[in-house]
Amino acid sequence: MLGEMAFDANEAEAAYEHYLEVIDDHSDDPMALFALYKLAWAYYKIDDLPVAIDRFERLLDWAEQKEARTGKEADLKEETIRY
Repeated sequence: MLGEMAFDANEAEAAYEHYLEVIDDHSDDPMALFALYKLAWAYYKIDDLPVAIDRFERLLDWAEQKEARTGKEADLKEETIRY
């Protein structure tokens, strides 16, 4: 994933552009949810804390909706709460 490569290279602004593409194109795909998680981290890395918090909250909302539908804990929920 291009977003991961940019994120690992400390190119947060490039990373979030790639993550946004994945989220926009595949909103129900597990990779889109991972991209949302990493997007929150990318905003955190560039010190845009209000947006980072918003992204973590969106991911948590999604996780809670998935739990309500399936009865199973969603991936990344624990990490989202922790951070």
